[in-house]
Amino acid sequence: MPEAGLYLAMSHPIVIAVVAGGLIAMSRIGYSRRHEMICFGVSYLAYSLAMVLQVWPPALPRPLNVGLSAVIYLAAVLMFCAALASISDKSYPWRAALVLVVVAICLRVYFAYSGASSLYVTATLHMAASLLFLHVVWLSRRLRAGFWADRLLWYSLLLFALTMLPRLMWMIDYKGNEYGVDLSTYWVVTQITFTVFLSVVAMSLMMSVMHRRLLLERELSEIDFLTGLHNRRGLSIKVGERLKGVQCYSVIVIDMDFFKRINDTHGHAMGDQVLVQAADVIRATMRASDLLARVGGEEFVVVMPDTGISDAQTIAHRLQLAFEQTPFGSSRIRITCTVSMGLACFKGDVLLRQGLPFVDELLFEAKQAGRNQVIVHPGVVKDLTRMSTPGSGSSPTFST
Repeated sequence: MPEAGLYLAMSHPIVIAVVAGGLIAMSRIGYSRRHEMICFGVSYLAYSLAMVLQVWPPALPRPLNVGLSAVIYLAAVLMFCAALASISDKSYPWRAALVLVVVAICLRVYFAYSGASSLYVTATLHMAASLLFLHVVWLSRRLRAGFWADRLLWYSLLLFALTMLPRLMWMIDYKGNEYGVDLSTYWVVTQITFTVFLSVVAMSLMMSVMHRRLLLERELSEIDFLTGLHNRRGLSIKVGERLKGVQCYSVIVIDMDFFKRINDTHGHAMGDQVLVQAADVIRATMRASDLLARVGGEEFVVVMPDTGISDAQTIAHRLQLAFEQTPFGSSRIRITCTVSMGLACFKGDVLLRQGLPFVDELLFEAKQAGRNQVIVHPGVVKDLTRMSTPGSGSSPTFST
């Protein structure tokens, strides 16, 4: 092979090997899907090795060389497809895929052994790969509705699988019968398209991993690490989505009574355990449409969209009863917990950041009045700028 041809032939596996290193490196910065990213990287390395074996075939009979490259190449395709199916949360049908791979390898070796045209030798490999790719495209079709990198990955894979057959049709008039690199127009175009496709797919995968990491970091910044509820930041972000277009909404601010005694008597580890159990009680009592958050040490907030004061009061009483009837602590230490609550209903255009201090005042009155009770502001609050605070002239309802 001429020196220029050798450089051209080796550029493809070298580029793919570098891309494989990037994919494996990306697996180290992702919080999830690390296994899949490693599989993608290994599949790229395997494909690169198969290409090297075509540039420098080992000193083996042609059928063995053809079979060896097919095993490595299709193993790379299988790993790639299985990883892509896993990213799409689909189980990969290994049994059917392996049957297809074994049949393709046997046919490829048979055609090479019988001295058939390279068209048949190449066609068996590419058709098997095309079928595997088309199948995983179907399995991962939900990527079409994902991040732009997910869509680019999906459509690139679909286009690549569909163009394999036209490339084979182009090879019908090819008369060569040598295994390896022949620098024909078909071979050069195939290597270029493979390089472009695999590079685009790798870029899409890397961008997808980075996007998922950013989403996860943002989600973690909005979640209280102890209870799994939203924190104050998460509450302020999510409330706009939940309250969009509602006529009214109710807010309950919950404070656990005498929580400091639990920490002082049983330690902070037990206090944390009680907070987790309290969050579970709130989560089990409230509805799926309600927005739950832990906004302070032992203070929780519940936002109930399109819920009037009467329904909200019923829910608050149910929550109060749930706390009274739930044994907190551990099997060795039983702790009884009660809660004080403030409750108010606001018109839909009243901002939560304006309404929370108002409900906090109701909670303060509940604690001042002896705790373990709900204080409800009657009616719907429509304009906070014209209202006095609950403790300075309004008439809240005391509900024990």
